[in-house]
Amino acid sequence: MPTPNNGSNQLRVGRVSIPWTTYLLTFCTHERATGLDRPVIFEALLEEIKRMEADSIWQPQALMLMPDHVHLCIKLLDTLALSHAMARLKSRTRRVLLSQTLQWQEGYHDHRLRPDDPRLPFCYYLYINPVRAGLVTNGAEWTFQWWRPEVWTWFEPYAKDTQPAPAWAKDLP
Repeated sequence: MPTPNNGSNQLRVGRVSIPWTTYLLTFCTHERATGLDRPVIFEALLEEIKRMEADSIWQPQALMLMPDHVHLCIKLLDTLALSHAMARLKSRTRRVLLSQTLQWQEGYHDHRLRPDDPRLPFCYYLYINPVRAGLVTNGAEWTFQWWRPEVWTWFEPYAKDTQPAPAWAKDLP
């Protein structure tokens, strides 16, 4: 029996992978199951993200781990295509998810930031995500976030300001 097309194939139509470009990536647990916000998962994700930096795959900018999804901002380098980099990340963190009775949903959403796109709205979107979800009252209270030191140094003075979320982020979790 053929598998019904839920539109996920359309997500890949026109997808580009441009080295030296910054992407905001969003990926979820299977059926949006909650439970990602655990130290063991956060540590495993961050370890693999940093290992991928050491392997010259990407340069991570920020990570926001939510109960059922992940926001990851990276600058893609020229070693792997974005789809292969994401496949590696999910593959190498699969075991820790399974140990917590979770698994990754197939696919991911990517948003390419153009060189002239302002960075403040996307940083604010990441930072305010746990507040929008009702998990904390202030983004600084959320344990499961990581910022590249130079990104945080630049963004921290703005963290308390109210900024509108970028228009392209309105449909993201």
